[in-house]
Amino acid sequence: MARFNRVETTGFVSGPLTDTLAARLSVRAIEGGDYQYSLTRPDDALGASREIQGRLLPRLQAGRATRAADQFNGIARQLRYDCPATRSGRAGRPRAGRPRTGRFTDLSNDPRAADWTPGFSDRSHDHFFQASVRAEYALSDDISLISVTNVAHQTIDKMLEQDGSAAYETQVNPYGRLMHSTRNCAWLDRHHN
Repeated sequence: MARFNRVETTGFVSGPLTDTLAARLSVRAIEGGDYQYSLTRPDDALGASREIQGRLLPRLQAGRATRAADQFNGIARQLRYDCPATRSGRAGRPRAGRPRTGRFTDLSNDPRAADWTPGFSDRSHDHFFQASVRAEYALSDDISLISVTNVAHQTIDKMLEQDGSAAYETQVNPYGRLMHSTRNCAWLDRHHN
């Protein structure tokens, strides 16, 4: 266990499933507690996180024509965490005769000190998935056909407060999806390589 109750756990399992199929599955989980606190609400904290990652690597040997290089690689990742509060307030104490306003917060010298709108959910729910397949088919002893296919998908969904104060002023929701796929085929002549 590290600072702010951060715990990281990893594990994997690997072995044959059938005479022609083997696989390896690995998982990683990270969980952490709050690390920021509100200057205007002492019992309000922010910064908890939870991350889960998984990877699957099956390997197929489907006879003489298909070489052992046939591979599938699948990766999935899910992130859920509190987005850090913006520290846009004035550092240090206000000058004499200049009162503190609701927009700016006295951040003092503590890097954990911040502020945000009460009840506002500064959170992130991000997802990522990627799968790739490499297949090699032997046409003869010297010539093979190789195909590589890759697909990736990512979702970004956050809620951010950017004014750094307890006032309800500047809240944004960055959201987007991205999908990318590629496929390549090539000949491999082992006699000339």
